[in-house]
Amino acid sequence: MFVYLNKKIAIPNGVFLHCCEWNAIEGWVACGGDGGLLKILQFENKAQGREKGVAGTSNLIMNQTLTGHKSAVLCAAWNDECKKLTTSDEKGLIIVWTLHKGSWYEEMVNDRQKSVVRDIKWCVDGTKICICYADGAVIVGYEDGNRLWGKDLQKELIFCEWSPDARLLVFVTPQGEVHVYDANGNYIAPVTLFAGDATARVSGIHWYDEVEGKVDPSAPSLAIAFDNGRVQLMTSETDEKPILIDTGLQPTIDDPKGPPRLQVKWNYQGSILAIAGAAANSGGDQNVSQVQFYDPFGRHLRTLKMPGPGITGLGWEGSGSLRLAISVESFIYFANIRPDYLWGYFSSTLVYAFTIADRVEHCVVFFDTQTGNRTVKFVKTLIRIQAFGDFCVLATRTDEVGVYILILCNSIGAPVDTKYINIEPHYIHMTETHVVCADDNTICVWQYSSRVSKLTSIDSSKDGVALKKKDGKEIVWHVDESPNTSTGGFDKLGRKPNTEDPISCICANRSMLLVGRESGTVQRYSLPHIQLEQKYILRCCPQMLAVNCDSTKMSIIDINGVLSFFDFEAGRGKGISEDLHAPGEHLATERRDAWDMLWAEDNPDLITTMEKSRMYILRGMQPEEAVLSSGYLCRFSNLTITAILLDEIMIQSPKLPDTSFLEHVIEFETKSLRDSRDILTKVGITDGSQYIDDNAHPRLWSLLAEFALERLDLQTAEKAFVKLGDYQGIQLVKRLSHLSDKAKQRAEVSVYFKRFDEAEKLYKDMDRLDLAIDMRATLGDWHKVMTLAGQGGGSDVLLKTAYVNVGDYYFDRQMWNKAYGYFEMADAIEKQIECLYNMEDYNSMAKLATDPEKQLPEGSSTLLVIGERLASVGLADEAVTAFLRANDVKAAIDCCVLLNKWDQAILLAEEHDFPQIEGLLTKYATHLLGTGKRMEAIELYRKANRHPEAAKLLAEIAQEVVKSKANPHRARQLYILAALEVEKFREKTLRVQQPGGTTMVGGTMAGKTTMGRATMGGVRNTQATLATLDGLMQGDAISAENKILDQAWRGVEALELYLEAHEHLYSGRVNIAMRYAQSLAKYDDILDAEDIFSLIALTSFHNNMYAVCSNAFMRLEQLESLPKERREHFQELAFKIFTRYTPKDISVSKTAEQESVTSETLKAIRKKYIQLCQVGQ
Repeated sequence: MFVYLNKKIAIPNGVFLHCCEWNAIEGWVACGGDGGLLKILQFENKAQGREKGVAGTSNLIMNQTLTGHKSAVLCAAWNDECKKLTTSDEKGLIIVWTLHKGSWYEEMVNDRQKSVVRDIKWCVDGTKICICYADGAVIVGYEDGNRLWGKDLQKELIFCEWSPDARLLVFVTPQGEVHVYDANGNYIAPVTLFAGDATARVSGIHWYDEVEGKVDPSAPSLAIAFDNGRVQLMTSETDEKPILIDTGLQPTIDDPKGPPRLQVKWNYQGSILAIAGAAANSGGDQNVSQVQFYDPFGRHLRTLKMPGPGITGLGWEGSGSLRLAISVESFIYFANIRPDYLWGYFSSTLVYAFTIADRVEHCVVFFDTQTGNRTVKFVKTLIRIQAFGDFCVLATRTDEVGVYILILCNSIGAPVDTKYINIEPHYIHMTETHVVCADDNTICVWQYSSRVSKLTSIDSSKDGVALKKKDGKEIVWHVDESPNTSTGGFDKLGRKPNTEDPISCICANRSMLLVGRESGTVQRYSLPHIQLEQKYILRCCPQMLAVNCDSTKMSIIDINGVLSFFDFEAGRGKGISEDLHAPGEHLATERRDAWDMLWAEDNPDLITTMEKSRMYILRGMQPEEAVLSSGYLCRFSNLTITAILLDEIMIQSPKLPDTSFLEHVIEFETKSLRDSRDILTKVGITDGSQYIDDNAHPRLWSLLAEFALERLDLQTAEKAFVKLGDYQGIQLVKRLSHLSDKAKQRAEVSVYFKRFDEAEKLYKDMDRLDLAIDMRATLGDWHKVMTLAGQGGGSDVLLKTAYVNVGDYYFDRQMWNKAYGYFEMADAIEKQIECLYNMEDYNSMAKLATDPEKQLPEGSSTLLVIGERLASVGLADEAVTAFLRANDVKAAIDCCVLLNKWDQAILLAEEHDFPQIEGLLTKYATHLLGTGKRMEAIELYRKANRHPEAAKLLAEIAQEVVKSKANPHRARQLYILAALEVEKFREKTLRVQQPGGTTMVGGTMAGKTTMGRATMGGVRNTQATLATLDGLMQGDAISAENKILDQAWRGVEALELYLEAHEHLYSGRVNIAMRYAQSLAKYDDILDAEDIFSLIALTSFHNNMYAVCSNAFMRLEQLESLPKERREHFQELAFKIFTRYTPKDISVSKTAEQESVTSETLKAIRKKYIQLCQVGQ
């Protein structure tokens, strides 16, 4: 960052100031001083006419003196949310001020008259205020003036502070103690202090409110300053490992009655901590006022020296924290801050990062400055951004201590390569092949992996081949050592002591690496073969280095913002000393207050520099006239400077860009380019050509060529193109010289300058519509071609071509309906198919295969495309029709197989003699059975009309279910399905095909009709008999092979009777249940005999038919399939029953006899299920 004083406001009558505060939202500055002085100042903002892109140039629009205090105003605090100001004086008078119709008035007054107010603080949301008095009294109230609570802490107080969440209050005593209370005034604990000195006292405190997020999740937010110059940075009030920094500053005695203070203030982003005090002057005893700036981790950023004996107030500007108000004696100074944003520019893409309050990650935006497109990424613990060429690198901190990641990204934020490193990248630079990063002691060079690096960084030498093998590897070395052939990665670095001369900056290009150190030494290494070449001694401590395009000069900005130059070529040939101190000269040219610089990419003598709020272009160290700007330099090429107004972007809300952000990308032209354009426009082409010849540059010759072409000065244009080496331009001039018509020449020039509408108008004026159409067709502007061709300027073939290309335009943008309309007008059938397919209009696609108007002949390849599209969405019938019309029977069969239409596939195979279908069907069925998918195999057989195989599998599954005794209902259903498959097979084998017509035998129709029909009837009877016999023989053969098929209906009968018996038993109809159970005895090949006779025994027992029950137990005891223990169990049970009941049946009534199961009952069962299945189908 860079800071400089920009404005100074004197208080009338030399009144001494005691406080200075800046409102974060509206921009009001309040300052209080002796004699009750209280002033409110306001500067114009962007909406009020502030100049865009220029920092710190706003004018004063409000200067109001508030009357109410009679003694010195010591404290002031803004309520940013409620637009109120609270002030207090040395007599203890407190006034709350509010804005009304553009002026400030008293709203509330409070005078305790017992003690002086030491500090006033509003909480972050502006709802509560804390007022602490010197005698220990504390008052906490609401914004409307009502008191929340008041308490006497029984100790003197000098400071108070709210926590970011407004749940805690921190109070500081003159004895150097810091105590924490909750929001209700209850004591919690003291804060552990690490001042390093028992006599040290707290002289300042500030707690960042975290409204705009934190730069890092682990960044401190609580700063406590001591009167010995040390500052303690803590992440919370309980942080036991704070960061300690020694500023060397002494507190300022603002109020003789109060304690000495160090002014401590975080900016509104929590990224910079400003500490103001007095530092001892090395030349004498007089102290010098300073403001020192640190990052949240205690790293020193910059020191701003101030005039006057002491600083009494600090106030950050709220909008972007780009300015700092500093009160010194009777003056208010305004310092401009040039922050070090996280940003980079590469390949016309701006990448920048910022924090959001509700997220711990950085929001990283990739913004294309040409198209306005953006890509947003969220990156955790982002540290640095650097960009070059086609890539940028994001440096992040990992969760593991001491490990960092370099992420290489392209212009849309997609990661290309990554590298883990073990040093914190304080400094980072990038070339087209390498990323160089360094901390205070160590340098790391990473040759990243990308297409560009592999093609450009390796030459044909042996060393180049060796380096190519290390692509993606890093080389690390300590700054005090020289890298050699044994230098490797972090694994070879080892532990090294900290250097006494730390690194302060780095810079690199294609051929060299420069490392600046705090002593003023610059070490030069070669790239890509890393060797220490030379050392240069500067007269300053460099903070920024840059090298011109031919590596002959180096520019330096030191810690004080002084820009100077070093000439590598000066003194060459004088010899080099043994310690590598090289020839070269640190030139005497210097420029002050510089904070950015950029060399031209195509001219070694051109450099642009930013000095305060002005941009200067130096040509041969001589400045051109300054341009007001505070933009950040991106690129300097073709005498044009591209800059980004990052300040404008960062103060907007939201910070995410849209097309309006393109106005923040600005371009500046050098003086030679502006003068050349002015001379050519105002004086003439001859003088302009002479001026450009004297100040030759490719951009100027290009300007001359454009100007000459506009005026059809072909000779001058040819000269300019020759100077440029532009072969296409020379050919253009040659082509123009062969055109006799001036209007046609102007049209060609308009085309060259991409003014196509102007060229079209010229062609139309010449009545050459054909040339306009050719131009639009060459440009690919087929909408215009279609329009022009419709006006009669083209043939039907050209019009159809235009329709096709316009259709392709909409097709590429997924606008299927529009594309289909144009393809239809162009008769592009295949493209229509693609549109219909994407629109999912499959009916229209199927009609294309059969519509005679589409003129799709038999065998057309387009029919194959339609078939493939229809098959891909499962429309088998339509796809088969298309394939058959295309004469591709195999594709039709494959489609049926793929979509599981096996019946149709077999039918097609039989009709067109494709025997391979049988093998495929068998192979697929075997695969399904081998993987245990029997139900899928059954479905396959059913669709292929293989009823015996389906019935066999169903019967096998049914038998397994019966044996498992788990679900007899399911077993019955499976047997029914198997039986129906058997019925279908029998129906198929017995079906006789009827002849399709009448066969005539001799004579005419009138005389032989009867004889012919009689003869035909005999033939039919013979054929029917033969077919019947053949079907019966085939059925018998299959039945003999698969005995299980004969059991299908028996299985249905057995399970039906079994379930009926149970139903009657549970319903109390035990007699009927017994009759059904007795009928199961002949189904012991299907049901388990134990289940059958157990059921007979149970039903007969309940029916008092003990003889039947006894017979059932006898059969159970004789079952050899039962284990011995089971049979003995039945014997014991029978013994218990028949010792009590005599094995004798009670007579059965006639009604019961009628309920017995007969063959008619079994036929009824079959008929019932056949009818049910027919109804279901």
